[in-house]
Amino acid sequence: MLKRLLLTFLLLALIQSNSADQAFEDDKDIVTKDFITNLILQGNDLLAQQKYDSAIILYMGADSLATLSDDFESKTNCKHNIGLCYYRDGKYTLSREYFGEAINLSLSANDELKTAKYQISLGVLYKQLSIYDKSMQLIMKSIVIAEKHKDLQLMAMAYNSIAGIQNTLGNYQGALEYYFLVADIFTELDYKTGLAKVYNNIGNVYTDSGNYELSKKYYFKSLKTKQRI
Repeated sequence: MLKRLLLTFLLLALIQSNSADQAFEDDKDIVTKDFITNLILQGNDLLAQQKYDSAIILYMGADSLATLSDDFESKTNCKHNIGLCYYRDGKYTLSREYFGEAINLSLSANDELKTAKYQISLGVLYKQLSIYDKSMQLIMKSIVIAEKHKDLQLMAMAYNSIAGIQNTLGNYQGALEYYFLVADIFTELDYKTGLAKVYNNIGNVYTDSGNYELSKKYYFKSLKTKQRI
């Protein structure tokens, strides 16, 4: 692992000079797609640990190597994940920039599912910035794509995001409709962790709307579902 990291940093340094192509040529037997994927996975681990600066270093390294090796898929993943790091670190301008780059790359590759995923991320960012019209527009576009491809996980992600916006805007019925769609999908997928979370979200909506009997019911369902995980 240390060798891989040192190689990455060396290549990054050379990329800043005119020696990048030669550096890649010399080490192309090591810089494989698996190597780049491994860097991304290590970045994901750091992202999960909230070590955003360290994660960004790995993602940027993987991004540069993916560019040199024409690994388009890894490059789009890196752009999106860098955007996630900046989003979770509260650096929204940078986050929007990288989410936008990821969307543009996926559009140029005609990759509808990745475009939809990245649009959801940007939509959630706009929700955080209280730009609800743009947020809704992006996520609704993603719903159309997800439903077209019958991608249940992407549908659940998009429905959950729309429900959150509706609840923030005080449209409790709309929020519930989308949360119940998420619950149906997670039930079909037998995804109990997600189901417990969405039951809790439903409880929150009922609490916000003043329906405390139903809020207690869904908080209890959330607890019972967690116990079965």
